[in-house]
Amino acid sequence: MAPPRALGTVGPVTAVLESSALEAAAAPVAPRREDALARTALVVVALGVADDAFVHREPGTAIGDHLASGLVPAAVAVALAVG
Repeated sequence: MAPPRALGTVGPVTAVLESSALEAAAAPVAPRREDALARTALVVVALGVADDAFVHREPGTAIGDHLASGLVPAAVAVALAVG
């Protein structure tokens, strides 16, 4: 059995928890590079979907034929990029 610790001493688990809390508190609030890259990629995907569904659609199809297949994936990608 380990000897009792004096009051005020810190054990290894407490030290790890405190250092993790300090690192989390010191983390920057601004989005990291990976976040910005992922958001940019999602916007590019949304633009590609909208372009395919509305600008360069198949011959003989109206814009209304692609409303669901164009707007839903684009809206989901934009929602993920924003939130």
